[in-house]
Amino acid sequence: MHNCNQSIQWIRDQRIAYGTSLAQTYILTRLQQQVNRMFIILDVLDVDNTFNTERFVMYFRTVVHNENRKNSLKEFLSENTGYLAYQIAEHGGRTGEKFITTTRKDFWRMFRSAVGGGIIISFIGIVKNLLGKMAAAPFWHGFLYSVNYSLGFILIQDTGSTLATKQPAYTANNVASSFDAQKIGERPDLRNLAITIGKVSRTQLASFTGNLIVVFPLTYLLAWLFFASTGVKIAEGAAAQKLLTDQQPFHSLAWLYACFTGFFLFASGLIAGYVENYLVYSKIGERLRHSTAFKYGFSEKRRYKIIHYIENNMGALIGNIALGFFLGMAGFFGKTFGLPFDIRHITISAANTAIGYFGLDHNISARELWYTLFGVFGIGFLNFAVSFGLAFYVAVKSRGIRLKEYPEFLGILWRYIRTYPRDFIKAPQSRTANQLR
Repeated sequence: MHNCNQSIQWIRDQRIAYGTSLAQTYILTRLQQQVNRMFIILDVLDVDNTFNTERFVMYFRTVVHNENRKNSLKEFLSENTGYLAYQIAEHGGRTGEKFITTTRKDFWRMFRSAVGGGIIISFIGIVKNLLGKMAAAPFWHGFLYSVNYSLGFILIQDTGSTLATKQPAYTANNVASSFDAQKIGERPDLRNLAITIGKVSRTQLASFTGNLIVVFPLTYLLAWLFFASTGVKIAEGAAAQKLLTDQQPFHSLAWLYACFTGFFLFASGLIAGYVENYLVYSKIGERLRHSTAFKYGFSEKRRYKIIHYIENNMGALIGNIALGFFLGMAGFFGKTFGLPFDIRHITISAANTAIGYFGLDHNISARELWYTLFGVFGIGFLNFAVSFGLAFYVAVKSRGIRLKEYPEFLGILWRYIRTYPRDFIKAPQSRTANQLR
């Protein structure tokens, strides 16, 4: 039986290299359930005079729960959706590893990467507002916005830069993997999970800081250069004031729209994970290597580059395109159906604030400026909270984990925050789970 468990674990470990399918995930889950039940039976029948009461109680509770829910359509859909989410979350978790810093060197590398992302976002914000000045139907405005966003996000990816709000959808899966009792075969290490959350916190702070420290001043400079070269402001008067008002929480629906954006960030992460899993499981790269038409169409060096890009970047590429169209078409969708539906993204909002501030010739009170900046930071918080929360829920749900079974975790996390508060802001020299006892 232990060999069976090892075999199941080995197959799961190969998901990173070979991908998985819904059918395979379902079969593995059923096999694991059967093995666990056979362990219960063996525990009763053996002659060592000991009995694992805790395992039997968990099994008994599972039997009672399943008996009560065997005809539940909601339970059926939830369980099978969980199987599908698990295969997506596994690849999202792997991607999330590069968004979690451990050392101070990694921390500053992430900060510099975020600065690069902020530079690109500044240009995206300028181009987006220039596109808005064009005379076009709402659909084509939305389409052009979508292309602008998508190209910008792809450029951020290909230059190795970072966009802070894209991280939560991936890091949540990585955090949830620490909870994955299915993977480690025992009770999860809650202290190590607390340390992982500390790493995510300071990495996210580095990314937000790197993005925002560049976006506002650079966008302001670009708006000034555009005015100096053309004699026309990107936005002025009522249009400039609207750019500021749209970020203000109590004079617009900015924070509601920020929640919508958080959902789109989460959805794009799911799409990227699904595509990445599909490419691996379907062996797309290997098929291209043996494709006769592909061999005759490109040189060997070019074929290698194309296949390498597809295998390592296609999931993120599709996710970026999806996110760009989610953000770009949201306003068109809201206008078409007369719904309060739009997006607010922290970096784009910061860029719009800079353009509006320049367009009004700085003729706004300090109170209104701080109020607008408060709205921008609130937008960023909601972008992060909604995206991370949804991704973490899906990742935990897909693993069949019930957070209420670990009530002591909040106490462990609080002791960590109280004892080592700086770990959530900057990377320490080192930290082990034993130090949180």
